[in-house]
Amino acid sequence: MLVGAVTPFVMNLAGETQAKAPTVSVDNRITNASGGTDYSDSEDNLIAVTLESGGPLQTDQLYLTSSKPVDIGSATGNTRAGEGDASERELFSEGDGQTGIGDTWEAGETVYLDPEGSAPDTSISVYWTSKPVEAQDDGEISPGDSYEIASFTT
Repeated sequence: MLVGAVTPFVMNLAGETQAKAPTVSVDNRITNASGGTDYSDSEDNLIAVTLESGGPLQTDQLYLTSSKPVDIGSATGNTRAGEGDASERELFSEGDGQTGIGDTWEAGETVYLDPEGSAPDTSISVYWTSKPVEAQDDGEISPGDSYEIASFTT
C-alpha cells in the first residue's frame, strides 16, 4: 500500500516543469544618444543596449543589475543618473514608458543606461523572470525564478 501512495506523489513532482529562460543576443555600445539634451557627466556616457535576436520579451519580466548605479531610459532624455533615480538594479518596466520600448522588448529595439560617473568599465547583467517582476524596497525582486540572459562589460 505504501508504494501506491508514493508513486502518484513522485509522478506529480516529475510532471512539474521549470520555466525555460529565453535565448537572446544583445549588443552594447557607449554613446551620447540623448537627443541633444545631455544629462550625463560626459559626452559619451550612455550605454546603448540593443536586443539583436530573440524575443519578444515582456518588459515586466526583465530587470538588470549593474556594477555601479545606472538609470534606464530611452534616447529622448529620460535617462538621468545622479538625480536620485539611479540604482544597481533597474526594471525594464520602470516609469510610464521611460524605456521607450513599450510592453515588449523586440529585436532591434534599444534601451539606454546612464551610469553614475563614466560608462567605461561598467558591468551589466540582464535577467528574465518566469513571472512579472514586482519591485520591493529598492533592489529586491519577486516573485518567480530569475535567469541571467545576457551580460557584458563596457
